[in-house]
Amino acid sequence: MILWRAGVFEQFWFWTIRYANEYISWVPMTQASQKFFESVADVTERSTLLWLVAAAGLMFVWFDNRMRETRLSLLGFGLASFLTTCPGFFFRDHYFLLLLPAAALLAGCAVSAACRLWRNKIGASRFDAWPKWAYLMVLAMSIFENRDVWFEITPRQATREIYRGSPFVESEVVAEFIRTNSAPHARVAVLGSEPQIYFLSRRHSATGHIYTYPLMEPQPFASQMQREMIREIESAEPEFVVFVASPLSWLQQPGSDSSLLNWWVQNYQTNFTLVGVAVMNPPHESRYVWGGEAASIGELPGGGLLVFKKSVP
Repeated sequence: MILWRAGVFEQFWFWTIRYANEYISWVPMTQASQKFFESVADVTERSTLLWLVAAAGLMFVWFDNRMRETRLSLLGFGLASFLTTCPGFFFRDHYFLLLLPAAALLAGCAVSAACRLWRNKIGASRFDAWPKWAYLMVLAMSIFENRDVWFEITPRQATREIYRGSPFVESEVVAEFIRTNSAPHARVAVLGSEPQIYFLSRRHSATGHIYTYPLMEPQPFASQMQREMIREIESAEPEFVVFVASPLSWLQQPGSDSSLLNWWVQNYQTNFTLVGVAVMNPPHESRYVWGGEAASIGELPGGGLLVFKKSVP
């Protein structure tokens, strides 16, 4: 009712019902298990033992009478957390972040139950706490395995190493340039899926489409979304346009509609002047070129960001 009163019910219904229904129907059930196990391998690569301890908790909660009253709650929480990774059967790595609280609880249950079962079977001794010490060793091994990212390299270096091809570090520099060279009320359009540029530059978007992934997807609304994004940008007349020259920011597929890209290259780009380029060279430092020299930059084999400013009539 609030959204209807605000005049945006149509948009609400489109994104949460119509488009969402298309989004979750791409991956067939026959591919779900393959995608799941591929993601599990990636997620657990540097902490396999920790995840195995959590998995053991699923079994141990049934053998410890202290957990009789909380058993269903623990398992229900674990199941609900797992289900949050399943919509669409994409199983992207970051979806598994929602499993961490449940995994931590189950790991704690496994260690506690193992100590109690050992004590009941063998009796009290100086070794009855060995599951705790074993778990501490597992934690230590996990910390050692991840020491490079956690302790040795800088956040920027870690970002370049983990997210090769994604202009996260470059977005900070470009956003700072936009913030320094525009008024607070200036509008910005990002052609690509890098909404952090809006946030970091503290400037409003010229369009509601802050991601271009849906516009390239094999779904019936893609062309409609592209036309809407074009209309919104032309109407808002942004002062800056940032074009993201990175395949990972578009995820074009065979058969993707190219109307938005053609509109920019063949038509709307003529209203702007190239004033900055962030040349990516993953995983190494990027090169930044500003002002008139930016026009001399040719191909961007490693990807990058191109900053355009509205030309003065």
